[in-house]
Amino acid sequence: MFCGHSLGIIFKLLCAKLFFFRTLHFLEKSVERDEVLHELSLYIGTYVKQTISFGYFRSVYVLFVLTWAILFVMCSLSRTMSRPALLFSLLLLISCTRGGELLDEKSLMGQSRADSVLLRDSAAWADTVLLPEPFVCVRYDFRSPKEQGDSLVAFMKRSRLSSPDARRVWEQRFFCAFPGSFEDMQLLFGYDSEKGPAPLYSSGEKVIEFFSELRSIPDSLYYLKYIKICLDGIWQADNIRDAFGLHQRLLDDTENVCRILSGFQDPEIVSVFRFFFDGPHPAHKHYSELFKLLMIRLDAQGGRYSTLLSQAYNEILAQDDGHGK
Repeated sequence: MFCGHSLGIIFKLLCAKLFFFRTLHFLEKSVERDEVLHELSLYIGTYVKQTISFGYFRSVYVLFVLTWAILFVMCSLSRTMSRPALLFSLLLLISCTRGGELLDEKSLMGQSRADSVLLRDSAAWADTVLLPEPFVCVRYDFRSPKEQGDSLVAFMKRSRLSSPDARRVWEQRFFCAFPGSFEDMQLLFGYDSEKGPAPLYSSGEKVIEFFSELRSIPDSLYYLKYIKICLDGIWQADNIRDAFGLHQRLLDDTENVCRILSGFQDPEIVSVFRFFFDGPHPAHKHYSELFKLLMIRLDAQGGRYSTLLSQAYNEILAQDDGHGK
């Protein structure tokens, strides 16, 4: 009887020790990475990620572990722990231990292709995504434009549902997965007369709008990509128009956009500015007013950019047949 009770106490102590050190190992791995919010969402549900920040969760979690471990030992030594309580504790240990394991093959098969892409490069991402400037993007190896589009939509949705701390992670993933040239934008958002609509042709407006509203990306990288997707851009209706909203950023953050534009040649800048006004009705009042507002902002940055803007606008007007004034 005594031997059995002693073995029971030893077993409980070992379980408490296992739980305690498992928790320490988990926190040690995650303490430097806010990206653990994503892992937590996979293992213990998205509710934790969406309602409390990771810093707060970690503090409460540590306090819970210490309190639980102490009570577990005290109850064991005082023989007051009932069998139901013991069973509950063992179940808790098993669930917490399993929570730190990777998804097995069966559960992974249930994830979307976007999640598969995310998990494939998670190791590389964790070492780069949360670094301060200089910011370095993971290079996604998408198998197709369809997979890229699915990933962008998934990242956008998770960003909107996340807490402020987690939102930054998903915005950065979205940014790095976003196209980097006008040609790539066409493949993802455009329409080909032979191949038909691109993967995000129907839903692309919201995705492009989300890109235009990003705030967590360093200006140097954000505006560089934004400018590159507008280089040699031409109006194609639907999603491929209005320089994807770059003109609004130029109005709101003129100095920083011009700082990145300074690294481009004049013909390249003109091609970006042309994309602001390109369309079936460039002489429309909307574009003439936009031109005036941009000229005021660019004049304050020196004569180079206002001159190039005027050149771009006049070239577009010269190609217009006067329809739709």
